[in-house]
Amino acid sequence: MRGLEVALLWVTAIGTVLAAIVPGVLFFFERRGRQAAEKALTAERRDRAEAEQRRAEADLLAQVRRVAVWPTLLPFHSGMGPTTVMYLTVHVANHSDNPVFNVVPGAPTGTMDTGTPWQLVTPGEEMVATVDGADLSSPEPPRCRVEFTDVSGRRWARYSDGYVVRLNADQLATSSRAER
Repeated sequence: MRGLEVALLWVTAIGTVLAAIVPGVLFFFERRGRQAAEKALTAERRDRAEAEQRRAEADLLAQVRRVAVWPTLLPFHSGMGPTTVMYLTVHVANHSDNPVFNVVPGAPTGTMDTGTPWQLVTPGEEMVATVDGADLSSPEPPRCRVEFTDVSGRRWARYSDGYVVRLNADQLATSSRAER
């Protein structure tokens, strides 16, 4: 073999080896890029789902916040001298677009005089309950609450100071930590 033939054999051998190696290297680069793109797409989908969930929770909370509760102290003159007795009433108004069910107003002291829990408070409706035996030593109305079930069956507690708590089936609003 001459030098030219040997050089051609070497060029052919190197070309064959490169023809086998280059697609393998390109395959690994492409695979790495595809994995990065899939990872980014998965992260974007997760972020969108989380944003949608936050938006749905915010919409739900906005509807719950449209159920208002506030206390009112009403003076009552007993007719026995200048003494005025203060009566506490708890107002519940549904300003949401949906009715609320199993509505139970509450005050920190005393007994609510509502008969039985209100089964339904329709949109735009306002209900008033009086509190018997409330300790009204403070001139400020106490923190009151209303517990209710929304149209999706979730139980909530809404407080007169703006706090909202989602309740479990076995949880009482008086024992739960209120969140604003």
